[in-house]
Amino acid sequence: DNSLTVEVTPNDNYENGVSVNFSIIIQGSLPNITSLDLIPSPTYTNATIVPQISTFDGDSDTITLYYNWYINGTWLNLSNTTTVNLTINYFNVTDNVTLKLIPVDNDGAGIERQASTLIVNSPPTIIFMTPSSGSFNNWVTLECVALDNDAIDELVYDYSIYYDNGTGSKQWYNVSTNTTSNTASINFKNVTTQTNVSWQCIASDGELTDTEIAGTFTLSSQNMFVYIGSEYANVWYAGETLPLTISCFIPDEYNYSIAYSWIDCSNDGYWDRARDYTNASVDVKYVSDMTECLRLSEGTATIRGGCVIEKNEGAWIDPFCSDIIFTHDFCNIGASYEIEVSKPPGSYVFD
Repeated sequence: DNSLTVEVTPNDNYENGVSVNFSIIIQGSLPNITSLDLIPSPTYTNATIVPQISTFDGDSDTITLYYNWYINGTWLNLSNTTTVNLTINYFNVTDNVTLKLIPVDNDGAGIERQASTLIVNSPPTIIFMTPSSGSFNNWVTLECVALDNDAIDELVYDYSIYYDNGTGSKQWYNVSTNTTSNTASINFKNVTTQTNVSWQCIASDGELTDTEIAGTFTLSSQNMFVYIGSEYANVWYAGETLPLTISCFIPDEYNYSIAYSWIDCSNDGYWDRARDYTNASVDVKYVSDMTECLRLSEGTATIRGGCVIEKNEGAWIDPFCSDIIFTHDFCNIGASYEIEVSKPPGSYVFD
């Protein structure tokens, strides 16, 4: 503080009167926070909370701000951090984050101000869908990928497709619902040729959803095909069995029949399992067999599966089988399925 003394002497143009003096103490002006907001508000996990601050000091002194962050009323030791990154693992949905801010200048500390924001559930966002175009005549694999800022949320997907399934008009048909897989497959066996087919993906975290529609692709006439896949497309642990589906299809105009379906779990050229259809009383045009594989070691696993096709009479008219030398009356068609095999959870404890 500074002291200012003032002396006043009266004069009537003849002489001075008795002088009077008095003093004024000039006190420093304390700093003031005029506004404080936390952005964004409400906020989500993985966001960064940034304070928006306005201050004023009557002396135009330099103001130092002291930040104290609280989570649900408990002080966080963040070393005067000016922003808070909500990727830190002690922030959760429904938490209340509060900033208490103290302004200080050379004259002392001003009045503390505070602001709060609530962490709310972040909706999932679909960032990738395929296919969005193309022509298909057998299996179509739909892939949908969504992101969610809430690390603890597990996303589930609903897949549906808009096409004519023999009703004479296009409708929505469910392909797979309430699944954690990023893919779903649908077989268009016996579906007539049609265009402007689209599909829909709904991603949900159990509370909020995001819905997107993709594609105007074409379903064309069918050729012979084979499919191998698994609902457990993303996870396979060493020592556990992996359920698989082997599907094969022959168009009715082909004078063939499916003789065997088979699975080669090690991709070594030898069948691990097979199903025999040679004793069927009629030609077998379509099969979809459930089977499984066991893998003991970690790493990338390539699994082969398919069917042996038997020709009844005449020449092979299918372009694949007709190009293979020495097929005679049998033609083997197959497909590959690749998946990463991981160490089972918890097995590292005893390493």
